[in-house]
Amino acid sequence: MTPLPFVCHKGWCRSATVVAMHDSTITPTSPGSADAVPFEPLTEDRQFRSVFANPRHTDQLAAFLKTVIDDLPEHDWDHLSLTDPHTPPQHRGGKETVMDVRVLTASAATIAVEVQVRPAPVDRFVFYGAKSLTRQLVTGAGYDQVGRAITVVITGFLLLSHAGGYHKKAEWHLVGEACEGRLTGAQVIHFLQLPALGDDDGTPLWRWLKAFAATSWEEMDVIAKTDPDIAKVAALAKLYASQAAEDDKDAHDKWLWDQTWREDTARTEGHAEGHAQAVAQTARNALRAGLPAEQVAQITGLTAEEIRALDRQ
Repeated sequence: MTPLPFVCHKGWCRSATVVAMHDSTITPTSPGSADAVPFEPLTEDRQFRSVFANPRHTDQLAAFLKTVIDDLPEHDWDHLSLTDPHTPPQHRGGKETVMDVRVLTASAATIAVEVQVRPAPVDRFVFYGAKSLTRQLVTGAGYDQVGRAITVVITGFLLLSHAGGYHKKAEWHLVGEACEGRLTGAQVIHFLQLPALGDDDGTPLWRWLKAFAATSWEEMDVIAKTDPDIAKVAALAKLYASQAAEDDKDAHDKWLWDQTWREDTARTEGHAEGHAQAVAQTARNALRAGLPAEQVAQITGLTAEEIRALDRQ
């Protein structure tokens, strides 16, 4: 019986992460009404964290994760606790792991969510998932006190191009004659590949991922009409995109103001320095012409000490 790390198969996951707005009055704006707000996709790092890594929006986070993970106790979704997404390096000089969202469920399952737009190797997500498991180990504690580590990876590229479908679940399995089967569910990874979405298959997960894959507010609005939770996320996305646009403008304006001040200061200091050099040269010329120091001081406005210093040069 040889354990094979992570056999990938189609299936549903156990835990995930997204965000919900407790204010039920928020509704998505109508198509075209957000034209003045630059579009920011949910896969953009700042946008994703603003919408989903927010303790006020855990209902929407749970709504999304439920469509990915189907084997957690129902009460787990009643309260998701956002935790520190940073995992310290395991040795000196090692790399710190930072997930986009990390939550803890009531049954002590840790769910880490990462959005990866640029190509990355599968091993990256296997290692990061393993860290979510091992970081729970406490000296003297039993293995039964370690909760499950579930990783949800949303990719903007075909990570598992050899396996069809947009949702793939990986966990530890045994392979071999008369011993095939699940080894453990302690570590699970859900791969959600946006480029593999294809046509609408009628599932809630497809609609959520279509919202993640949207390339315009109009496209997101169309998806928002199919699900009230997605509608709330769309509204939040527009709100945070608008705030981000204002922040970007303020930062740009501040940079322009600072740059203008620096340039004006440089010109002022340059003029002052040039004037001082011209006065000093006038004083030198007057001294060389034989004018007394007192008269040179009257002509240039320099002090007697400054005149003497120039005379010694």
